[in-house]
Amino acid sequence: MYQNELIDLAKIKIIRDFPYLVPLIYSIDIQFDENIPFVAGVRGNNGKIEMKINLKKFEEEAKDLIENYGKEKAFFGVFMHELMHIINAHIITKRDTLKNVAMDLVVNDILEDIINVKFGLNKVFEKILDIEFKKYTWEQVYEMLRNDNEAMKVVNEIEEKVMSEKIDIDEKSVSEIEKKVLEGIEIAEKIRGLDSLGEMLKAKLLKAKVNWYEILRNVLYDISYKVKDYSFRKISKKSYAINVVLPGQIREEEINLNIVIDTSGSISEEELSKFISEVKNLVEQFEIGGKIYVHDAKILYKDDIRNVKEDFNVLLKNLKGGGGTSHKEVFEDIRKQFGRVINIIFTDGYSDLEEIKDIKRYENIFVVGEDYNKIVEELGKVVKI
Repeated sequence: MYQNELIDLAKIKIIRDFPYLVPLIYSIDIQFDENIPFVAGVRGNNGKIEMKINLKKFEEEAKDLIENYGKEKAFFGVFMHELMHIINAHIITKRDTLKNVAMDLVVNDILEDIINVKFGLNKVFEKILDIEFKKYTWEQVYEMLRNDNEAMKVVNEIEEKVMSEKIDIDEKSVSEIEKKVLEGIEIAEKIRGLDSLGEMLKAKLLKAKVNWYEILRNVLYDISYKVKDYSFRKISKKSYAINVVLPGQIREEEINLNIVIDTSGSISEEELSKFISEVKNLVEQFEIGGKIYVHDAKILYKDDIRNVKEDFNVLLKNLKGGGGTSHKEVFEDIRKQFGRVINIIFTDGYSDLEEIKDIKRYENIFVVGEDYNKIVEELGKVVKI
């Protein structure tokens, strides 16, 4: 069976069984490439989405799938698997087998009931963890795998045999993907209704998103310094931009703003990047000094906010972690600061925060995802994203 026949049959099946995916699949540039070191990979750049498939690798690494279901259905399973990565805007820009496995387990489990294909990877890890992966985010599965010795042994064995797939989707492409899927859902609902996958995608895409950018901005305005007066003893920084001398603001007290990022929590890299971008804008508006901390069980990166303004990419490059979680070392450093201290803490709260005795002396804003430890509600303001 030739490669174009496999794609054509896959598209026909989608048109027949999953019509809400039609606008998406016909917007993807699908290519066969035997030079890629994995079965398939996807890329979204500036709104253009492409999928590359190595048919030779598929025949080598999906032997069990082909034997159990036949080449056509096995290929359709792989094709749908990649589509789910696209729809969920997964990102694996470099070799990261653990992340790859976590994403694959969630995607495969969702597809199992939809296309009636059982992927071998899931059989292995279901025996170890005994859970339904589709009930969790890939970040949560990542943590479960990382904390299980038997699971990590299997992950390490996989790493020695295969190269992780490459999935790289930018923000503009994510918007385009969502637009195409919603377009398909709207058409399919009118013609024949939605199946369980269609309903799930609709719920995911139409779910009311909290405008956490606005919430965070308002919270910062509420707790930011009050202006007592203006004085020419301190010149406003805006003077240098417009060549007019303006009086500066006299603050009632010195403000230290700390941005604390827990990289071991179940927060996606995309959310972290968006959050940091917004905080950067806010910091520039308020002209407040302070520190940025990136940590897991210990401080991994620390810098002055003013330095980060000059080279924001340095921070993005350091949004990495992977160890356990502890905030003790961060707060030991924060204790050295004087004046008013405001901490924006990006975390899921599953840490040792309650063991930090003087944490309530600071003004804390906890930015959390869906699954977070309710203890943070006792320790400061909570902003859910």
